[in-house]
Amino acid sequence: MGITDLGSIVKNSFVILFSDSLIFVVAVIYTAIIDVVSFFVSPSTAIQFTVFYILPISFYAVLSILLATYVEGVIILRVYKGRKARFVDISKLVINRYPALLATNILASIIVFLGTIAFVIPGVYLFVKLFLAPVAVLIDGDNPIDALRKSWALTNKKWWDIFAIVLVMGLILGLISFIPYVSAFIASAFIITMFYVFRAAKRK
Repeated sequence: MGITDLGSIVKNSFVILFSDSLIFVVAVIYTAIIDVVSFFVSPSTAIQFTVFYILPISFYAVLSILLATYVEGVIILRVYKGRKARFVDISKLVINRYPALLATNILASIIVFLGTIAFVIPGVYLFVKLFLAPVAVLIDGDNPIDALRKSWALTNKKWWDIFAIVLVMGLILGLISFIPYVSAFIASAFIITMFYVFRAAKRK
């Protein structure tokens, strides 16, 4: 997988985000929910609901994880199955794979977090190595452990290529993070790249 392929992946990810009506609507709704909830748990408003600031923050964190996992599943399966796939059918598949997908994301996050605590570079290395695990769960039906192992294997000899696309997408998200109501929406394109990278890695 060469750098030219990665350029196409980035481009196609944004094209799909804006041209696929289902993905676009899901991304907009997800962004709206996250932004509304984040407003109510901000320091200026959370104190109005509870003196324990940790409670609304915890609620926001849990909701974000649960909702982001579902959105991740819907977007990846939509790209995989094509635009003829119905939302209801995709949702059923996501719900069926949801426990494994959630467990995979949590395990990968813990591993990356521990690597980051040890030193920043191991955290980045592990993030790239485990980047494809969620797609393995959704597309290949792998359990969390097998998905992590498959991602690790698929990224062999392709780490720098995948790191490049993660870096590009990260820079894009970083540049627009200060724009209200946009960063969470554009993050959906990052999810789409996961599928395309997974497909390219399996082909070679």
